[in-house]
Amino acid sequence: RSTAPPWDLFMAPHHCSWYFFSEKSQDDDPEPSADIMEMLDHKQARAIVVASCRPIRNDEENPPHWAAAQIYRDLVEEGAFYCTSENSDGSGPLPLEFRITRRGIQHDTGNGHSGSSAVTTSEVARRRHRYG
Repeated sequence: RSTAPPWDLFMAPHHCSWYFFSEKSQDDDPEPSADIMEMLDHKQARAIVVASCRPIRNDEENPPHWAAAQIYRDLVEEGAFYCTSENSDGSGPLPLEFRITRRGIQHDTGNGHSGSSAVTTSEVARRRHRYG
């Protein structure tokens, strides 16, 4: 029986790399680890995944890895997967902010919510990365 804790906000490890799902490349091991998938299945309703990485393209790059991103996208509701570098105003990444409310975690679109706590990825989004 799993002892994985429930989660509602998950930062995709290693810049959305396939190597979170397997110790081998996707070509050598195209199935994600059953243990990892079991842990991810402990998501709460309205769970969100954030990948701190460059834009995710359907190419051979790893990280970020297209298939890894697809696993995360399939795991959560449509629109609940965020890539920090794709959250941009055209001049660079913008902070992602989330609100923790009685109904769970929510992406803060700037409408202002009272009585909630904020979680932000602004520091991650502002730092330039050599890879990922």
